[in-house]
Amino acid sequence: MWHRSVMSRTWTVGLEGSPSADGALAWAASLASERQERVRPVAAWYVPLQLAALAGRRVHDVDRMGLQAQAEVCAQDAIDRLADASVVDPVSVVEGHPAHVLADCAGADTAI
Repeated sequence: MWHRSVMSRTWTVGLEGSPSADGALAWAASLASERQERVRPVAAWYVPLQLAALAGRRVHDVDRMGLQAQAEVCAQDAIDRLADASVVDPVSVVEGHPAHVLADCAGADTAI
């Protein structure tokens, strides 16, 4: 769930509501605070295949804004639970599969 970019001194953390993601965020924030670095929280959302199949060609039937809002609220809740969020940037909410979004946000010059 975490990734460190050496050049930018930023930790990219994927948040999806799990206790593991919360732990990764707390760990990255603690380390970033000690090292005077930043944490970039990322929340990904996408229309699940089953939902897209049910909607058929009526894409407007899928509540895309609701899915995006749910991802954003979930990520912000994790940030709000931190004892010190001073090193945490505003959450980036991106449409796409979580693994792809995290890799893209972290950058191509580093490993996840």
